[in-house]
Amino acid sequence: MKKKCFILALLICSALWVWQYAAVNTYYNREFPELRLERFSLGEDVNLLANSVDGGANVEGYSVRVDHLDVLTQAEVMQRWPESQLITYQASDRLALVSITLSNTVSNGGIMLTDFLLCTQDAPTSMDYDLLSIMNPILAGNYGIILPYNAECQLILPFRLIASLFRASAWEHIDQYMFFLRVNDTQAVKEIQIGVSNVDSLTSNPSTKIEQSSK
Repeated sequence: MKKKCFILALLICSALWVWQYAAVNTYYNREFPELRLERFSLGEDVNLLANSVDGGANVEGYSVRVDHLDVLTQAEVMQRWPESQLITYQASDRLALVSITLSNTVSNGGIMLTDFLLCTQDAPTSMDYDLLSIMNPILAGNYGIILPYNAECQLILPFRLIASLFRASAWEHIDQYMFFLRVNDTQAVKEIQIGVSNVDSLTSNPSTKIEQSSK
C-alpha cells in the first residue's frame, strides 16, 4: 500500500513538473522569441529598429554603416592621438578601430555607442571608453550621441584585443582577421562582417562635425 502511494505521489509530482516546464517554455517562447541572424557587409547601411540596441534605447530611425576597420598597436594609437598617452591602459595587445557612419532619418532620441559589440570567432572584445571620447571629440566626453533629424556623422569605435585570448594562428594573422560588429533588435541579431583595411585610410579626427542632409 505504501509503495502504491509513493508511486502515485511520484507520478503526480512528475506530471506537475512537466506541466510547469511546458508552461514556462510557452511563456518564454511567446515573450522572447528566438532572434534570427541577419548578416550585412562592409559599406552597407543597417537600419536600427525600435528598442534596437541591447540597452533598450529606442533608436528607430537610426542606421549604421561600417566604413572600414583598422588594427593598431597601443604605440600607433598614441602616435595618432597624443592625448591617449595620459590613459592608463588596461591589458590589451592591439586595438581594433571600427570607423562607422551613423545616420538619423526620423528619430527624436539618441543612441548609446557603448551598446555596439565587436565579435570574433576566437575571443571576446571590450570597448575602450576612454579612447572612445578621445577619438570622437564631438561626443564631448559622453558615450552616446543625439543626431538632428536627417543628419549623419563619422565616428570611431575602439575595442581592445588581447593576444592570449586568441588562437596563436589567428593572432599571427590578426591584420587579416574577420570581425563582426553586432547590434540586437526585437526581431533579429544584426551582424556586419568586416575585415581589416589599410591603416592609412584612418584619420585622427573623423568626427569634427555633423553633416546635415539637404533631403
